[in-house]
This record gives sequence, structure tokens and C-alpha cells, in this order.
Amino acid sequence: MFCPANGSGTVSTPPGTSVYPFYFTLPLNIPSSYNSRVGKVMYSMSARLKKAWYKFDVKSVVPYTVNGILDLNREVAASDRIVAQKEKYICCWPCKSGPIGIHLAIHRTGFVPGEIIPFTAELNNLSTRRITASKARLIQTVSYHANEKTKIETHELARVNGPTLDRGESTTWRELEALRIPPCPPSRLAGCHIINVEYDIKVTST
Repeated sequence: MFCPANGSGTVSTPPGTSVYPFYFTLPLNIPSSYNSRVGKVMYSMSARLKKAWYKFDVKSVVPYTVNGILDLNREVAASDRIVAQKEKYICCWPCKSGPIGIHLAIHRTGFVPGEIIPFTAELNNLSTRRITASKARLIQTVSYHANEKTKIETHELARVNGPTLDRGESTTWRELEALRIPPCPPSRLAGCHIINVEYDIKVTST
């Protein structure tokens, strides 16, 4: 940061154009920039110029973006394989049929923007109805905490459509190239205790 030689905290500027180089070192573990209609994490830099014999100062404000660092090498679970399984019955007794089942596997849990998330989903249709659509979505869930209340927002960041299944059919859906992560803030927003960001992969069928 620029400091005047006299140590007074102010400097007199002669007529004409003057340039004063300066820099700031950002603190470690500050949260990433984040902006939504509910909550924001924003950064800006301001400069103020006092002019002799003028009542009002001249002020300029410039916003900038901070990309927080989440080092996946320090995340113990980032390389873990994750598996999830879910079954759903279409209706209840006495017309209850077999379930629709989804078995989802992802080879690791840590990714960065720009990467593609490969996954394998086993779909089983043991119901009496045809599955006309299936899809996998990357979901961002943001929780806002204030005054002992919590508000939750969800945003779909990426989507890929999957196969259809007739009654009694099963299939293995492998997606290796389609579910790409867009630019987005890292999980948890380190250093921010009122906004929490999480990401999930959701596979659904209808």
C-alpha cells in the first residue's frame, strides 16, 4: 500500500496527472465473492481525494472479485468414491407394483470448475409403468443463516438427459463427457458463517 514519506497518512498532489502505485495483500481464508438476491459476499476498493478549498471529497469505488481457494489435496474425502441408492414405489396397496430403483456411483467427490463429473447409474424399472425420462443434474444448494432463521435456495448448474425404460427393463447409464462444472464458488465459503454452499448430483426418473 502506498505510504507518503512524511508518515502523516496524507500527501499533497501537484497540478496535473499523478500516479501512485500501491497494492493490498488479501488475508488468508477469506470467502469467495458470491452474489444472489438473498445474500452477497462482495469486495471493493475505494480511493478518496481531498481538494483544497472544496467542501466535498472526490471518491472512486471499484469492485473486484475474489476466488477463494479450496485445496482438494487437503480435503480427506475428496478422492473417496461415493455410492447412493434409492427405491420408489409408484402406488400403495392393493395396486402396489415393483419399485423403480436408482443406484448412483461417482468415482470421487472433489472437483473444480471446468471439470467433467463422470458417473454410473443403474436404473431398474420393476413397476407397471414406462419411464419416459431420466436426468442427472448438478445442484447448488445455498443456505442463508440470520437471526436464528435459515433460508435455502437451490440452483441447477448442469443437466444431462438419460435413457427411457419400459416395464421390467433395467439398464446401466454411464456418462463420461456431459456433466461439466461451470464457474462457481467453492463449497462452504470458507470464512463466511452466514452463507453455506454445497453441491450434489441428483439422478431422477419419471
